[in-house]
Amino acid sequence: ANPLEIAKESYSMSPQTFPSTLFNDAVLYEANDGVAVIKMNQPQSMNTFSGELHSGVVVALDMASEDPSVRVVILTGSGKAFSAGGALGAGKGKSASDGFRAKEGSKIPPTVGAAIRNLRTGMRSSEILRSMDKPTIA
Repeated sequence: ANPLEIAKESYSMSPQTFPSTLFNDAVLYEANDGVAVIKMNQPQSMNTFSGELHSGVVVALDMASEDPSVRVVILTGSGKAFSAGGALGAGKGKSASDGFRAKEGSKIPPTVGAAIRNLRTGMRSSEILRSMDKPTIA
């Protein structure tokens, strides 16, 4: 048997509740009748990908991907924009590139390898979408 399938079966619980408050409601998730709806919920920033929004989308995609009752995933945004892309943040710690910049006072050296690892973390939502075996409407 496939080890990943065994792990999923042993980990499966009753339907899970999406922890939207953990992400300050930047992402909302609902699954009903085989359809999971992931809504980016930061209309004031045109749903730009801040760390909070990205983390919420990744958790929601993981939940949809692993839920056997979900047959299709809808990714949408609230307000007038689906998403305006990465949050620029003007250096306030909420920019798309802040995740792979060296942090002031960090004990971790600002190596290229560390920057690449952090950049790949930021690409996790795209990786899940590409590898998920369920159709996605965005």
